Amino acid sequence: MLVINYCLLLLPLLLSTTIVPAAAQSAAEPLRVMSYNLRLDIASDGPDRWPLRRERVAGLIRYHQPQLLGVQEALRHQLQDLQEALPHYKWYGRGRDDGAEGGEFSAILYDTRRFNLLDSGTFWLSPTPNTPGKGWDAAYPRICSWARFRDRQSGRELYHFNTHFDHVGVEAREQSARLLARKISEIAASHPAILSGDFNTTADTKAYANLLAGGLLQEARSLSRTPPYGPEGSFSTFDVANELGKLIDFIFVSNAFSVQQHAILTDAQGGKYPSDHLPVLAVLEWRLP
Repeated sequence: MLVINYCLLLLPLLLSTTIVPAAAQSAAEPLRVMSYNLRLDIASDGPDRWPLRRERVAGLIRYHQPQLLGVQEALRHQLQDLQEALPHYKWYGRGRDDGAEGGEFSAILYDTRRFNLLDSGTFWLSPTPNTPGKGWDAAYPRICSWARFRDRQSGRELYHFNTHFDHVGVEAREQSARLLARKISEIAASHPAILSGDFNTTADTKAYANLLAGGLLQEARSLSRTPPYGPEGSFSTFDVANELGKLIDFIFVSNAFSVQQHAILTDAQGGKYPSDHLPVLAVLEWRLP
């Protein structure tokens, strides 16, 4: 009798343990991941300054419904504006100037209906990654922010890293990529990982190759099961009539994911893009463990 009662006492505890069968994991909806350079709020942008386009940025996000969104060039008040416009999202990030609120953020927004935030952190792309400051020949301090999430549907955990490489320093981009690959391996270890960002470099450079060294990550566009949608470039001006620049915004994934779709989105209104970069969207599926 005592043995039976003891087992009955243990039963609720055993039932409450988070064990997700393979069938539940395979039934999880695809993950929609976006990378988007928002263009910081600059008064000299005139008709393209943030207060005049923030609703278009929010509307684009609201329509395409990314569950994870890495943004670049965001100032704190821009993130607060998006938080107010998109109440299902929360965000994590640190200002690159001081690790608090100063300067641009490489923040991660997440849909709270799909993900629980478990942990987070930020490091600098420099020889002293735990200290604010510029690295190598960079023109500005550059950071990577990361977050660890639990998928509420599958029960699985993943890490999302989001960054913005320097636009001037060639050595800074190459060394940043090498540092980033090492830090992702250290922080995420064997967990699934996603990397998004404006890398200010193209796929034919050493910096890009350094990101892929070691085989942990692959670029989502090259893995897409359906033909990639949209133009070849992601850097733009605000004006649709102008020629697009090269593809410098990317999403990378570890082999825990397969890529269902990849798109560079050209959403515009009145001949204007919401930012001077086009958002990149990848639709991912969990691979069974």
